[in-house]
Amino acid sequence: MKNKKGFTMVELLAVIAILGILSLIAVGSFTNILSKSKKQTYEELEKNMEVAAENYLIDHMDEIPTDTTSTTKINITSLIAGNYTEEISDPEVSGDKCSGYVVVRNAGNNSNLNLSYHACLKCGKYKTDDSNCK
Repeated sequence: MKNKKGFTMVELLAVIAILGILSLIAVGSFTNILSKSKKQTYEELEKNMEVAAENYLIDHMDEIPTDTTSTTKINITSLIAGNYTEEISDPEVSGDKCSGYVVVRNAGNNSNLNLSYHACLKCGKYKTDDSNCK
């Protein structure tokens, strides 16, 4: 009997098949993680817009909605012009600028303000999915 060294064709095919399955799982997981991180990035940008709108209204008290039927829309260009935020660039497409506004609603009354802020952001393919932005 000869002393054979190396692997058989079946062993090599089995290893290649296992590596293929593992790489499919890894690519799927990576794609899912990447998608979640993009969504979180856009949500953080929206939160920053809402904070900027809060600061804007501190300086522009006359624009605060006074009753439950009125709303105020603060455009992102106003926030940028007043130095409440910087220009927002699309994280997916380098150089593209985002547009949007913040809807401010009052759930209280004149003596008891209860303001809610809803950022409506549009960056490339991303658009805020919120009923306040329609």
